[in-house]
Amino acid sequence: MGEDGRRFWEEIEVGEVHRHGPHRVTEDAIVRFAEQFDPQYFHLSREGGERGPFGKLSASGWHSCSIAMRLMVDGMLTTMVSQGAPGVKSVRWLKPTFVDDELTLVTEIAGKFPSKSRADIGFCHAKHRLEDQDGAAKMVMENNFMIGRRPA
Repeated sequence: MGEDGRRFWEEIEVGEVHRHGPHRVTEDAIVRFAEQFDPQYFHLSREGGERGPFGKLSASGWHSCSIAMRLMVDGMLTTMVSQGAPGVKSVRWLKPTFVDDELTLVTEIAGKFPSKSRADIGFCHAKHRLEDQDGAAKMVMENNFMIGRRPA
């Protein structure tokens, strides 16, 4: 571990599972996110949601991704020497997120490998599952993220 208590890439184990959350989704948060980033009618109001594909107000899938990111940062990445990520391999929205859902992110470290171009970082391959209060999967995502390596 570093002097600040954060873990280096070498200290992260394949198979680790991290649970982050919960995060309660509010009507106000759904509408505010939609107004800024995904202003489709079924995300903007209860009335629009009732006319929409899910029969009630639902959060944008991108809102779900943003919640997952916040949970990941607060619950895991701040405990590691995080160096960002080169992108997302896949994301799938399996079920809509509704007002008062309590979301938890479950992250498994599914693999790790050293950087080919930088000796100071390694990559972790993560599989994420965003679950509601009943354990139903709302979203799944896979990505690689970069973690600083222990100084020589």
